[in-house]
Amino acid sequence: MTSLPTWQIVVITLMLIICVVNLIFALHEVLIKPTFAWDAWRGWEPKTLQFYYNRSLDAPMETIGNHGSVSTNAQLWIMLAINDPDSLLSHLPWWLAYLSTGLALFGFGKERYGLITGWMLITAFLSMPYVVTHAALAGYADLWLCLIFTLGVLTIVENNSMHSFKTVSLVIGYSVLCIITKRAGFGYGLSLLAVLLLPHYRRFPVTLSLLGLVACTIAAAVTAALAGAFSLKVPVGPFGLLEVNELFAQHPLFGRYHVNPRWVLEPYITAVFRFTSWNIAGVLLPLLFLALLKISSLDTYTRQLLTLLGLTIAYIVIYFGVLAPDSAMNQTALSRAILPIVPLLLATASSCYSGCLLGRETITPTNRSTPSS
Repeated sequence: MTSLPTWQIVVITLMLIICVVNLIFALHEVLIKPTFAWDAWRGWEPKTLQFYYNRSLDAPMETIGNHGSVSTNAQLWIMLAINDPDSLLSHLPWWLAYLSTGLALFGFGKERYGLITGWMLITAFLSMPYVVTHAALAGYADLWLCLIFTLGVLTIVENNSMHSFKTVSLVIGYSVLCIITKRAGFGYGLSLLAVLLLPHYRRFPVTLSLLGLVACTIAAAVTAALAGAFSLKVPVGPFGLLEVNELFAQHPLFGRYHVNPRWVLEPYITAVFRFTSWNIAGVLLPLLFLALLKISSLDTYTRQLLTLLGLTIAYIVIYFGVLAPDSAMNQTALSRAILPIVPLLLATASSCYSGCLLGRETITPTNRSTPSS
């Protein structure tokens, strides 16, 4: 920082103070309270205790099963590490996931657009009230999905520079983790895979065209079934029977969803500007709309980020508009489903701002040793 202008040193110092304050208060919340009688106690906390006492992934006592294994395993590992299932430190992993996501954004901004951009990204993320709430409550899997999806997104960006088997394997791994973390992660995992494959279309046009044709055929069949054209019953190997009609869609792994006869916009607006507490959404969203006007001049990284943002938003709208309207109307799940794309929104906005609207060049591996401030 010694080579930076004085005003930048002052700004970065202020952002550092904000980050430290947020981290301290979130950690304080984690360490002063036990798990409340809420969803965690209906689901993963009793399961974690059974895993701990049985010293195996065996839980004879049944709990709700509509969550993935990440929350239970994250808590189990630290219980085993400190050898105390009652310690408040068992909720520390959620605070670490909160910090790790911020550090990932910091690294992305610093490497590609300079030190001050990195600090702006981590400060914006750690300051979002809804994100801090998930870190402090410690229990929901949404913060883990946020971290995993963010790492997948940034690995895709990195793969543009490296083009290595390692980064491709990491993206595939993060996609699988998104899917198994919780049901809402299914769309995020598929979005990562889709954006990973798009740049390789020219190398494998036949294979990817066939995959796209299969995906479009399935989507068309499901849409027609939901519209009432016919009832769809498809055995999915050893995973059970997928059934879709105009009244509901169900599968043993994903549960039963009633179809919404009409789509309502209000819950999405509420989720973005109230429940999700996007305290900088009013600045970022118009910025992204402006970037779309110059999409032809955007670099590969920014176009990929915008594509991912579009895919995930479309997935959220379709999922909650068609299959889970009740969860959208009462905000029991919609606001949490938006949480994983908060870092993606921040990364996309910074990329559009630094790489397009200001006319700056993206920092590449050849000139990363002297990033612009």
